[in-house]
Amino acid sequence: MSSEEAKITAALTAYVRNALLCKTLGQDATTYRELVKHVSQVRGIVCGQHSQQAAAEKHQLALLLQACTRHVSYIRSDQHGMLVAELLAISLWICGEEVLKGTLDFVVKLLVANGSMVSFCLRRLVFCLIPPNPLLEAPTPGETWQPPAQQAAVQDHIIQALADILLLVPTAPKTMLSELSQRMPFKIVNRAAPCMYFRAVYQLSQMQAGDCLRDGLQAAMVDCLLNIDVEIKWQDIADQQADHVADEHDSEDEQDVFALEGRTGQDLQEQTIQTLDEAAADPSISRGGWEGAAATQDVVPVASTSDRSPIDETADTLDSLMELTFEHLLWRCHDAAQLQRTWAVMLAAFDRTLLHTYRSKFTQFLVYYMCQQSLSSCASAFVSFLLKRIHDPNRPAITRTACAAYLASFLARAKFLPKPLLIQSLLSMAQWCADYCKTQDQRQLATSFPATSTFELGIQHQVFYAMCQGLLYAFCYHLDSLLSTDADDMDAVDPSQLHISDAPPPISISGDKACMQPADIRHTLSDLLPRILHHRLSPMTVCAPSVAHQFLQQAQRLSLLDCTSLQTTVASAHMQVRPLEMFFPFDPYLLRRSARFLKLPSSYNTWGGGHQHDTDASHLSSDDELEVPEGAESQTDSSSEEEDAEYDPQTLQGQSMGISFQSKPLGMLITVLPFVGVGVNLSECSRAL
Repeated sequence: MSSEEAKITAALTAYVRNALLCKTLGQDATTYRELVKHVSQVRGIVCGQHSQQAAAEKHQLALLLQACTRHVSYIRSDQHGMLVAELLAISLWICGEEVLKGTLDFVVKLLVANGSMVSFCLRRLVFCLIPPNPLLEAPTPGETWQPPAQQAAVQDHIIQALADILLLVPTAPKTMLSELSQRMPFKIVNRAAPCMYFRAVYQLSQMQAGDCLRDGLQAAMVDCLLNIDVEIKWQDIADQQADHVADEHDSEDEQDVFALEGRTGQDLQEQTIQTLDEAAADPSISRGGWEGAAATQDVVPVASTSDRSPIDETADTLDSLMELTFEHLLWRCHDAAQLQRTWAVMLAAFDRTLLHTYRSKFTQFLVYYMCQQSLSSCASAFVSFLLKRIHDPNRPAITRTACAAYLASFLARAKFLPKPLLIQSLLSMAQWCADYCKTQDQRQLATSFPATSTFELGIQHQVFYAMCQGLLYAFCYHLDSLLSTDADDMDAVDPSQLHISDAPPPISISGDKACMQPADIRHTLSDLLPRILHHRLSPMTVCAPSVAHQFLQQAQRLSLLDCTSLQTTVASAHMQVRPLEMFFPFDPYLLRRSARFLKLPSSYNTWGGGHQHDTDASHLSSDDELEVPEGAESQTDSSSEEEDAEYDPQTLQGQSMGISFQSKPLGMLITVLPFVGVGVNLSECSRAL
């Protein structure tokens, strides 16, 4: 610094000090007003349209910031609010590096000296984490998001300032967590904005100073992802892949047991027209999740002729945010202690919001990812958590049925689960259902009840029906492998721990080498399943037809139980009773880029036909007759070459067993509506509820 510049700096510093003191002491405030006006004028030039040519003004503004920083101890929130507001109004994204550093230095030192301005200053800094809309560069649709280098550098400076404030200002963490949580953008078309925000939040939480915010921010980010997730419609995702699906099915003549696998293009088109007609009458059909989103998963439409972008913008945004979130979780899971903290936060977020969000399609895969990271700490704990919720009679029925759906879907899809854990969980579900049937029989003998309608049965026993369908659904994926399990591949399982009474047993993936052999599993299932399926509550009559038929085919082929009477019952009942409609949350993950973190080819069971061979389908009507590709094999026994195949969401889109999920007027009570027979007045159902 030259002597001339040093004189100017000293004079400017004295001028600022005098202006601040005059305002504080109630003397003539003319000097203070002139200072505020001068700062406003220079700021307008620096942040205006010709900011790139305003080098002199930028340097002048930087000198003003330095002078104000030297005298932050004189600044009072009730006296100098106008000056602070002008300084914080500087656009950090276009002001230049010198002004950027000066502004952030001023804010940090101001908050250290004056804690009363923490809320105001932090709100401004959090707002500045995202560039103004004109500066946001729209990423190429479908490509991985990367921040522009210059914008990343500016954001890094802001993040460092926030970290310094966390370390130096004792009252900052609580306020900062609140501000960061409340200002998360999720309804912005340009995905660069939420991506920039997520980048900043995760980078801050991964710093040492951000450890106090880490868990709270993780929970807030899950909520933000969920808000975006529920805005996505299955129909929008399906439209992106219509041409591919039509071409794929034109080349396949086989018709699999589940609806989406093997349809011809004509079938798809006819079903699409039918669904669009239904949607016109009931707009809720096009919703997502448990309220009917998967209805469009059963319908893969033909190519859209609209002018809409071929890539759904909301889904593309969520895909990028899931990438950033998976990267953050991967960082946290490297340390054992961090993994425990991360899982505790994730499970709490699941219990608080995810479990009851019926339109969630992808956010729940964060839980799936965590379970992959640790079988003992996460996967086993997740199964135990769901079983305890199901077993707790004090929980609302809708919560218990949601847990049944999550448990069934997780057991069916998670390829990484050890066989002991899988067997223990499935037999625990079966034992619960058998105990429930026994309890109902005892109550019937002890008390004489009047005849109960089908609808009332559905309300009273909805958890039981949901558990039965979930159990059969999971068996469709694993029955072959369970009854042919090699003892050498089994870890120890203690059969005495498989019984559920008032509380589920502790789930463990290790034991004392007392392996449960396939013969033992067969014997246990042959004892439990007839007691459940032949019970007077008749769960098979209300299960989704595809689940019921597929399970009976496998059970008959494997000689697990006599299916003759059940086949007749199922075939006739589905003509009179609306089947149970249940969303299985871990249906195929259709976000392309973020799917790589889940390592789905090796961690996720896709439907492979359940080792089906030619079976007697004479009990089915012509409309329900199921043709199976010869030699179809279960994904659980696929070769290592198949496991390493590239994950393709277009292929997996139809691999959800083809269950039809049609939205109903009482969409939230989907586990009750299946029991509404033809001609029942829905208003009467509402009053009954």
